[in-house]
Amino acid sequence: MYMKKFLAFTLSEVLITLGIIGVVAALTVPDLVTSYQRKAQTVQLRKTVSEIENALDLLITEEGKTSLAQTSIAEDDGVSEFFKNHMRIIKSCSSTETSNCFASENYTSIDGSRTKAFSCAGTSYVLANSAAVCANKTALVAIEAKEKNSDPLTPSDSTPFFQMVSSGLNIELYIDTNGSAPPNIGGRDMFLVYIKSDGTIVSSVATNDTVCTLNSQKKPVCVEADKYTIENSTCESSAFGSKCFAKILNSNWEMNY
Repeated sequence: MYMKKFLAFTLSEVLITLGIIGVVAALTVPDLVTSYQRKAQTVQLRKTVSEIENALDLLITEEGKTSLAQTSIAEDDGVSEFFKNHMRIIKSCSSTETSNCFASENYTSIDGSRTKAFSCAGTSYVLANSAAVCANKTALVAIEAKEKNSDPLTPSDSTPFFQMVSSGLNIELYIDTNGSAPPNIGGRDMFLVYIKSDGTIVSSVATNDTVCTLNSQKKPVCVEADKYTIENSTCESSAFGSKCFAKILNSNWEMNY
């Protein structure tokens, strides 16, 4: 009578196989995790942008206006009123409590060359989707003032100046897609964008516009838009993700940088 012979892997073969699997996993899993995280951040950014744009379009429709600059959002505290009345908010943070909505530690650029603490001059908010937003500056585009004012960059403090520039509006908007949670990196979860007069969100203002912001005394301070930069940098070297939104749009909502 012959005994049946059973075929099996030896212990050394099993250990070698497990070692190979471990090496492959070590090489591929971090890339997969990174890819997933960037996809999730992009999806959250797209969702937040879409929600804000839809709310802006609703505001224009509700007030029967043809542009955002003609709505109540262009008035004093109009930006704050817009977020409170048209967005789902779970937390509000005053200008002295920005760290309760955004990250309390510094934000870092993708290339690590810049780190910067973030503060919101106005009220910041955490939306129902967990994204933190801050629209702390209202910028009026002085298109008409260029034609009617001999020196649009040094306007008078009179009311007619604001009537002259009411043809356009830009709102500076910071979005942290996951609030105070990490990684707190510009271009990953933190983005600087602008809301244009038609209610669309773009990466930057046009270079031929004149941009006016209000100082603490509610006086207009105007500069050419190509000089109006929080950080004179590219996407990868911006602590707040300046110009990164354009790269994502140009890549069909892919964070491939």
